[in-house]
Amino acid sequence: MNLQEREKPSAELWDARKPVVKRQNERLIALLIAGALALSFPLLSLFIRFSLVCGIPLLYFYLFFVWALIIISSFLIMKSRRSTSGRSSGTEGSDAE
Repeated sequence: MNLQEREKPSAELWDARKPVVKRQNERLIALLIAGALALSFPLLSLFIRFSLVCGIPLLYFYLFFVWALIIISSFLIMKSRRSTSGRSSGTEGSDAE
């Protein structure tokens, strides 16, 4: 196989993946906005109380819960990106060598 024949499938695969990558980028941006809103002062002021949840002050519990939720959500978004690109590049990788 010559070089020109190898480049065509990879360009076609990239064009097919563009909507998926765009959707995942939009999800990451939405997660960023939601995280910024969840950690903004007006919402945080709702949790400034002297009450305990499982022995942890409510504000600290809320902060760590939101922080963990953001990390888990971003992991799931990026994991779906990796599995999507892994399937496409798996077919491309067999022709590369």
